[in-house]
Amino acid sequence: MEITEEPMRTVESGSAHSEFGQDAKVVEKEKAYNILPLDVSAPHPVMEIPEIKAAVELLHPRLDSSSVPGQIDGHIIHDLLDWLRQTFGFQKDNVENQKENLILLLANIQMREGRTARHGERSNHVIQSSTVIYLMKKLFQNYISWCRYLDLESNIEIPSSATRPATQQPELLYVGLYFLIWGEASNVRFMPECLCYIFHHMARDLYGIISSSFDPLFRPDGRDDAFLKLVIQPIYNVIRKEALVNKHGTVSHSMWRNYDDLNEVFWLKKCFNQLGWPMDLGADFFSAAKKMKNVTEVTH
Repeated sequence: MEITEEPMRTVESGSAHSEFGQDAKVVEKEKAYNILPLDVSAPHPVMEIPEIKAAVELLHPRLDSSSVPGQIDGHIIHDLLDWLRQTFGFQKDNVENQKENLILLLANIQMREGRTARHGERSNHVIQSSTVIYLMKKLFQNYISWCRYLDLESNIEIPSSATRPATQQPELLYVGLYFLIWGEASNVRFMPECLCYIFHHMARDLYGIISSSFDPLFRPDGRDDAFLKLVIQPIYNVIRKEALVNKHGTVSHSMWRNYDDLNEVFWLKKCFNQLGWPMDLGADFFSAAKKMKNVTEVTH
């Protein structure tokens, strides 16, 4: 699912749609950007590619204003990931990075899978629902397997189409949410089922917001690093403390927990009662590693 450093190189010039090759040549010639110039008002070649334009347009809020308002506390909401930032307290740079990631994924999948309009129709191009479905299946494969293993219902719920416009935006909110979680996860990325646990609860909160069915339990304090401070940092601190006890691998493994040991907690259904949501920082999982004096006694 990763994007290459030069994503347009993935478009083969000999494909059925030769105009893709022309787009790639224009972007390659420019070499004037590090990320998509989403905030630049002046025209830019890469932003004129129909699939890119369609992906950018798809991220513009079009859901019911009660679920995705045009403003939050005076902040204008520009797109779905910006709304997720304001709602859950993600960092601005993370949002910008994952926004580019999502736009390029949608555009590339649309091109590669042949789900593009034929010649003369690209100017009216839209991202098809099959592209979004394909992305969701790839992205949430591990999460769905985790839910099945623990006999849980997936928390990826889409509000009834009878009460909302026919768009793929609810689906993209879940995709964007997972990418934003991953973008700030740091070393927690090495604990994939821990990420599933976090996403599972935040997806439930997300559905509660967009469907107005209940109030979310996770309430950030308004800072743009609230998710990092409230969710990722406590888990990271556990990893760090265990690594210190490790003493560069000189301590018996029975005295400390590695990534797999910590991640195994999230393969057990009892973690829901032990940790809860928002997570109980007084739970055994967050307790400090065994005292260093005990470790010293063992190693001497």
